[in-house]
Amino acid sequence: MIQGIIFDWDGVIADSLSYYYKFLKMLSEKENKEFPYRNFTDFKIRMPQSFSEAVRILGIKSNNPFEEYGPLYKKYMGSNISIFKGMKSLIETKPMKFGIASAGLQHIIESMLKKENLSQKFSSIIGYKDGIRMKPEPDALLLCAREMKIGPKNAIYVGDFYTDIIAAKRAGMKSIAVTWGYSTKEVLKQENPDFIAERPKDIWKIVDQLNNGAA
Repeated sequence: MIQGIIFDWDGVIADSLSYYYKFLKMLSEKENKEFPYRNFTDFKIRMPQSFSEAVRILGIKSNNPFEEYGPLYKKYMGSNISIFKGMKSLIETKPMKFGIASAGLQHIIESMLKKENLSQKFSSIIGYKDGIRMKPEPDALLLCAREMKIGPKNAIYVGDFYTDIIAAKRAGMKSIAVTWGYSTKEVLKQENPDFIAERPKDIWKIVDQLNNGAA
């Protein structure tokens, strides 16, 4: 029985990919570094696994990129990104425990949810924190499930990146890979997610089928 849905943030709930690309391009110009991606398509194919890795790839030396560039990131991303329409509807209307386990900055996630009047819908929000290993390690997913008071086998993780699928497997959770985020369907299928959702409403259809023995 699925008792809770845990989401990744960027590319699953937040429509942020194009703005993330523009932000990194702006950051490279600010620091007088050569931008390593030919275009947006190249960026999507060679997507950095985390913000820290993105900063490193730009050739910027920083002991704590979140602390150094976090305020600039928050100002730029917070004023541009939005929530996918279908995802907002799902979160607002479906009777289920929800959580977020993301490598994104937690205060940005919380700020956006508050802006969209969705904060009360989430039992747990886990963003980037010192001491929590990044995906594909399962730490954030397991902590989120504990805070939601559900076991891993009663949770399903929804992600858009290959590390999300690996993390779900390591956490002992079923996975749903979504195709509207940071990765193509072909890339996602290589990691053998349990399910693939091509539209937000597919997520609830999958959960409903699991809970009613049809999946």
